[in-house]
Amino acid sequence: DWEPSYKPELQQWTLEQYATSDIIENNWMTRQLSNQLGGQLTEDNLKRAMEVVRTKFLVGLMSKIEPTMARVEKFFRMTYHVNPPNQEACRERIMSGGSNSN
Repeated sequence: DWEPSYKPELQQWTLEQYATSDIIENNWMTRQLSNQLGGQLTEDNLKRAMEVVRTKFLVGLMSKIEPTMARVEKFFRMTYHVNPPNQEACRERIMSGGSNSN
């Protein structure tokens, strides 16, 4: 099996059928981030998950790509020392058109 949770019978289900079934995930991300995989989630679990995101993730927005990239470059102390003009031109190409614009 390529994916242990794959169920071919679900292929014909509507989103509503899946959402009202007993196999739907229940706040998967909150559970993962707060390490509360089963049972009821509490406000404390939400606070813990939000703290993990605040302290362990670097979040950026594509709609604000310039400030996001500045933040990433500052955080990772990215500087252009090998070939600054070429590296800046590469950055500009990525910022204006992306590297994977399918």
